[in-house]
Amino acid sequence: MTLRLVVLSALVSLVLSRRYLETDARRGKEWIVDSQSSVEGKFIELTFAVKHRNIEELKHRLIDISSPKSENYGKLLSLEDIENIVRPPAESFDAVSSYLREFGVYNISISSGFLRAHVAVRTAEKILSATYRTYMHSRLGQQTLRCEEYSLPTTVADHVDFVAPTVNFPRPLRVTYNGVDSTDLQQNTPDSLRELYGLGSTMGGKSSTRQGVTAFLHQYYSEADLQSFYNQYFPQLLGTPIAEVLGPNGKGAGVEASLDVEYMSTLGAGVRTEFWSFAGRQPNNTENEPFLDWLYVLGNTSDPPLVFSTSYGEDEASVSSEYASRMNEEFMKNSLRGISFIFASGDSGVGSAFGPCTTFTPQYPADSPYVTSVGATTSSNPEIGAQLSSGGFSNRWRRPAWQDFAVTEYLSTASYLPDPELYNSTGRGFPDVSAQGTGYVVINNGMTLPSVAGTSCSSPTFGGIVAMLNDARIGAGKSPMGFLNPFIYAHPEVFNDVTSGNNPGCGSDGFQASEGWDPITGYGTPNFPAMLKAAMLLP
Repeated sequence: MTLRLVVLSALVSLVLSRRYLETDARRGKEWIVDSQSSVEGKFIELTFAVKHRNIEELKHRLIDISSPKSENYGKLLSLEDIENIVRPPAESFDAVSSYLREFGVYNISISSGFLRAHVAVRTAEKILSATYRTYMHSRLGQQTLRCEEYSLPTTVADHVDFVAPTVNFPRPLRVTYNGVDSTDLQQNTPDSLRELYGLGSTMGGKSSTRQGVTAFLHQYYSEADLQSFYNQYFPQLLGTPIAEVLGPNGKGAGVEASLDVEYMSTLGAGVRTEFWSFAGRQPNNTENEPFLDWLYVLGNTSDPPLVFSTSYGEDEASVSSEYASRMNEEFMKNSLRGISFIFASGDSGVGSAFGPCTTFTPQYPADSPYVTSVGATTSSNPEIGAQLSSGGFSNRWRRPAWQDFAVTEYLSTASYLPDPELYNSTGRGFPDVSAQGTGYVVINNGMTLPSVAGTSCSSPTFGGIVAMLNDARIGAGKSPMGFLNPFIYAHPEVFNDVTSGNNPGCGSDGFQASEGWDPITGYGTPNFPAMLKAAMLLP
């Protein structure tokens, strides 16, 4: 009996000595197990997100340099300054490194709060007490290696936010090729958008600033398509290539990537455009996590583009709280350097990107308090909130102070509000702004697609306009716009208010657009002359 108790006690101790991480992550329905594919002989790049220090100081510094009324507005920090604030203690890296050496893993790199190790998948399974499988995306046909749970010894887990790639599955937003809204009565081209938002023939080039488009999961663009697009719709840029391609850009252009480069480069015309591509695996076929890889590379780049447009997202609840919190920290770190993060708000109205829902489903990263979320409009004169435009309130992040007045005003004055049981009215409201999201003309693989739709259209459009603001400010010896949201909410007058439209989902009509901010179009669409005037008055 005594021996049995000792054995039982040892087993209990062994179980309790490990901690499961990211237990609230969910696999998207589009990712299915590929039973025909084996993990034998495959490799993976494990990334350990080692816990930062001084996160509250990081938040305070960001708001201080981003608030238009602050005496410290625009006083950016260097990479070294930021690392000195948040760098994890040496004992945290030592704890992880020592644990990996127990499995014969010695090829370890440490940078910007992350520890990386190149290991065989079977070794990763032992390290994480996990089972990896190959999953196939039912729509994209792409494969990825993931597990559905993992753990670390408590003595190691105490120092780690999460490990990737593990339980978080990548999911880019979907673009629609032939419009979504019945009100989609027009085609959008660079010229029509520039006229609508007041850019006219304005070109950048007053500074050496750059703008960037991100691409994930083998979304590539074609330089031939881009030049054909310029030739037909914006000849001012004909012969101008993408300034730099970071990462793979294989054969077979994707509509998403084509859309992004064609419209960010023409709305931000004259500002050099870069294409940052992350396929989810390295050239040697080692699996990694593409979204995290982007932020890792960005955090190790001394002179990056100062605006990024990203059309990538998923249901907030499908991403673990640990992962999302650490991504927020990465957004903050890079925003302190003057980088603006522009994200498409999502294309599922108030509903889920994965299917039926019973409560409204916020989208991440669009609902992060540290990015600028762009919803979609359609039609013109006046613009109307597009039904596809995702918007609402986060269930995870509290409403930030900079949007408290705007959201409170909406909730107290809107003529119609959905059942309050369907959403969290105290959460961070999104989107922040909007732009046209239907009827885009795109050239892809030599073919002209006449009516592409989605907030994936809206994000690069708005991003290009922000790049033009940066170009003007930097050319005048000022700082870039950086974290935009305090500026946006301090200057609602620089946007075209959109007061009609709704974003249905979950068996409801969703939210209604109204005067001022609303959770379908934010504060509205850009008025470039007004934005430029307000931006140039800042220190």
